[in-house]
Amino acid sequence: MSFFNRQYEVFVVLGDPSGEPVWTEPRWERIADIFDPLIQKARNRAAVRSTQLSIGPGSPNQRAISFGRIGWNAQGHKKWVHASTMGEGAFFMSTEVWAPSWTTCERQGRAPDVYLAVHNEQSVPEEQVSFNPLFIFALALDEDTRIVSHGKSSAEALATLLGSLLRVRCIRPWGYRFGDVGYAAAIGDLHATGLFKPGPRNQRPLSPVMFEGSWEVF
Repeated sequence: MSFFNRQYEVFVVLGDPSGEPVWTEPRWERIADIFDPLIQKARNRAAVRSTQLSIGPGSPNQRAISFGRIGWNAQGHKKWVHASTMGEGAFFMSTEVWAPSWTTCERQGRAPDVYLAVHNEQSVPEEQVSFNPLFIFALALDEDTRIVSHGKSSAEALATLLGSLLRVRCIRPWGYRFGDVGYAAAIGDLHATGLFKPGPRNQRPLSPVMFEGSWEVF
C-alpha cells in the first residue's frame, strides 16, 4: 500500500464560536479523554505539533513559538494548551496530532492510524466568524472493526462538546495521486487548505456543499 492511498473515515466538526476555545485547558482535557482510547491503540506513540504566535503589549510583531517535542500525555498537553482564555501572550493558530508520529509514518511509509487537527478560524481578536473552531478527525478504515466503530461515537461526542453548527463525514484516501510519485490534497493539509470550496467560508450558509468533494451530515 502506498502512503497516500490508505483509506479513512474523515469527520469534520464546525464548532460554536460562542463557546470556550478548545485550546484552553479544561476543554482540551475533555477532548483528550474522548480520543485517548483510539490514540493509545495506534501502532506507535503519537506526537503533537502546535502553531502559535507570541504576542507582546504594544508590538505588532509576532513570532512563532517553539514548543520542542510534544507527546500525547498530560505533560505534553501542558506545553501548548492555554491555561485560560487570555492566552498568556500566545495566539493559537492550529494543532495537529499524528498517531503514530509523522516521523514514524515517514519511516514506515504508512500514513497515520489516527489524525486530529484543530484550527482557529478567528485570525484576529474580536473578528466575527460563523464557526470556530474547525476540527478534523480521521481514522484509518483498515484498523480493527471495533476501533472503526468507536471512531463514529468519538466524533459524535466531539460534536456535542463543541456545540457543533455542522458535522460532516466522508470516506477518502490520505491523499490523491499527483504525477508519477507524489500526492496532493492530503488529509494532513485540510485544516489549512483544500477542505472548503474557494471563497470566504465564514460568509456562507453552513452546509455540506461548502466543502470540496462529497460530504454527508452524520
